This record gives sequence, structure tokens and C-alpha cells, in this order.
Amino acid sequence: MRGRGFAFCATVTECSGKISHLLRNRFQKDRIAAAAALLKSRVCSSWAESVVHEEQIAKRYYVSGIVQGVGYRYFVERSAKHLKAAGYVRNLGDGRVEVYAIGPAASLASLRRMLEQGPSGASVTGLAEQDAAIEQAFAGHFSIEYDA
Repeated sequence: MRGRGFAFCATVTECSGKISHLLRNRFQKDRIAAAAALLKSRVCSSWAESVVHEEQIAKRYYVSGIVQGVGYRYFVERSAKHLKAAGYVRNLGDGRVEVYAIGPAASLASLRRMLEQGPSGASVTGLAEQDAAIEQAFAGHFSIEYDA
């Protein structure tokens, strides 16, 4: 948004300096400095994953309704990749869709909300959630599986 004076900051000090005049008190300035440091570490550096580590958990979701033949699996794959979750999605023989997801709790909570909504052609009538063990075979990527 160059027209409004916003630009990407090269350093945390630069970010803090550009917006510090907009803040009213020291507490707000400290919060924005911490946020700028997190933004810098998560967006700008490839080494950030080793520095900023969030606990990974696994969940299994069973989605029922009109969820097969409407692009639901592709919707889930895009949503999961957007949230940087790993795992898989697959159709089940009983008409439901199974989603196995690995990621931080906040990402999986967001994924659950997306699963409840689904793509425009779907009609979700039920969503069951179960805690699951982390399966290393699916920990590095998200895929659409075809054998159920």
C-alpha cells in the first residue's frame, strides 16, 4: 500500500520507528515491538521455523452431508495448505469425508471452522472431531488420498 505510506520494513527497529509516533503509551509500543519481532521472524527468514515453534497436534474430522462430488476435498486441501497444516483428506464409502490434520491448535481450530462451512456446492450437516496421534507419514505435507 505505497500510496498510504506503508512499506515493508527491513528491520524491527525500522518497523517500530515508523509507527511509534502513532502509539499513545509505552505498553502499546512494547506490544508493537514484540509483534514486529514476531512478524520479522515468521515472514522474513527461512530459519524462523526453528526459532518460532508451536506445538503440533493431530485431529481427525468426519464431515457428513453433501460433501462428495462437490469439490469438498479440493477445498479442504487448499484451506489446509493456507493454514500450513499437514495431513490428508479422503472420501469414505459411507458418503462422509475424513480429514486428518496436523498443526498448531489455532490452525486446526480455523480449519474446523472452514470444514463446517465448506465450498459453495457443499452442504455440511455434521462434523465429528477426534484427537489423533501424529502419523509421521503425513507430517510434512497435505494431500488428497484416494483409498478409503
